[in-house]
Amino acid sequence: MPTKPTVRFYVLPDGSGLENRLELACKLAEKAQQERLKTLIICADEHMAAQLDHALWHYRADSFLTHCRSGDPLEAEAAVLLAVPPERIARTDVLINLSQETAPDLPRDCARVFEIVTPQPDVLQSTRRRYAAYRERELEPQTHRLGKP
Repeated sequence: MPTKPTVRFYVLPDGSGLENRLELACKLAEKAQQERLKTLIICADEHMAAQLDHALWHYRADSFLTHCRSGDPLEAEAAVLLAVPPERIARTDVLINLSQETAPDLPRDCARVFEIVTPQPDVLQSTRRRYAAYRERELEPQTHRLGKP
């Protein structure tokens, strides 16, 4: 019987926005890459995916986060895969969800799910619904409130 994934909601402080969400997504992806874990980041839309692609390229001068979009010929080699709904990915170790979907699919073998929450009404609304959806799946989401941006 598969192990249930760990689900964590990272709540960023007031004043945080998309840039802060993308920065935390990069940090979490870097940590997963260091642990040799395949990471899927689901973006809200194509514009966010482009911004995240840029952020991953420029995250830190001393770090290189191998990443690409789903369907790219290098998908199998990349540590981080970017997708936009309704794309579905069959397997990953870590899921970082930045989408507005209220009940995202959990890919096979997914051991960790990270939700990054900022105070914008649309983000709060969708993440509250996902929190409830995880509970309905008998998962126990953990909430971590982070300090100032």
